[in-house]
Amino acid sequence: EAAEKAVEAVRDGTADILMKGKVSTAVLLKAVLSEKTVFSSGKLLSHLAVLEAPDAHILGITDGGMNISPDVDQKRVILESAVTAFRSLGVKLPKVAVLAAMEKENPKIPESMDAGELSRLQDRGEIQNCIVEGPMALDLAVTPEACRLKNYKGKIQGDANILLAPDISAGNILAKSLVHLGGWRGGGIVVGAGRPIVLLSRSDTAEEKYNSILLAIALYQSRDR
Repeated sequence: EAAEKAVEAVRDGTADILMKGKVSTAVLLKAVLSEKTVFSSGKLLSHLAVLEAPDAHILGITDGGMNISPDVDQKRVILESAVTAFRSLGVKLPKVAVLAAMEKENPKIPESMDAGELSRLQDRGEIQNCIVEGPMALDLAVTPEACRLKNYKGKIQGDANILLAPDISAGNILAKSLVHLGGWRGGGIVVGAGRPIVLLSRSDTAEEKYNSILLAIALYQSRDR
């Protein structure tokens, strides 16, 4: 009932942003998906973490919280939702690295094939407003020196804005590793709905919750720009 009332508040204009409290994620998302007006976008919902490195570099990671093992069509939607969010945050042409264990397609590694297909879709203009490269190993996506040492000549040279993980486990582990081991900070939201949704983890700190709220506000305020 609490989740339904929260969704109603956004629909009626009493509230602008939905935030998960002490209800299960499944209960909240059921209320969201049953709402056919303000949250109805027809898109796949996905999680986007926006993290800041100790040197102030900003990096997006998706999808470490919603879709367990997305296929290539679902990855395209996840990618496009993240691109829309980053463009709303002021990055005019986001660079998206589609991650795999290596930078070459291998039929034995399905995520590498998906990554190559997404890159070709962008080359053909079917994915727009961004640069997509894949498959990419993580070092090539975020480290220019690795690109130099490997003589890598791709569209992204260690300067990715967004990392598209192959599945929920990889995305979740990557984001939490940066936060808990690397000293990064940031927040996360659900994108793809009509409004940003703050979806928190039970282990999130007060700062992470605050950052997630700020991120949702920034995306909400960018709608009319």
